[in-house]
Amino acid sequence: RGDHSGADVCADDGGTPVCVQSDSGGAYAIDVAEGSYAVTVDMARYLDAEKPGVSVTVGNTTTLQPVTLLGGDANDDCLINILDLALMGGRFGASCGDANWDERADINNDCTINILDLAITGGNFGQSCPVPWN
Repeated sequence: RGDHSGADVCADDGGTPVCVQSDSGGAYAIDVAEGSYAVTVDMARYLDAEKPGVSVTVGNTTTLQPVTLLGGDANDDCLINILDLALMGGRFGASCGDANWDERADINNDCTINILDLAITGGNFGQSCPVPWN
């Protein structure tokens, strides 16, 4: 997937989470007060990731390692399983604008539901949320 925009990235200290969206390169910046946060990322068709215990101190920039989100969660239930493959299979071969088009089944976001989407899903079959963020 070449465009990484639209991922919701949130920092939560146990109060009200502060959320932003990633840009096309996957970058984001969240302005929060000093403290300890759980940082999560949520993107449609991908398993959510979480990094607990992120320390933020005054006057410093906290940089997190990149995280790889696992694609294939077409129905957004935090589990890549047969239900995702069934959703995709029922729309296999559809392209943007077709009567049976469903963007949830287009895992790689290329406007076609094909073997590439199934391969991504199959490669991550059985995985669940949250994906570790090392």
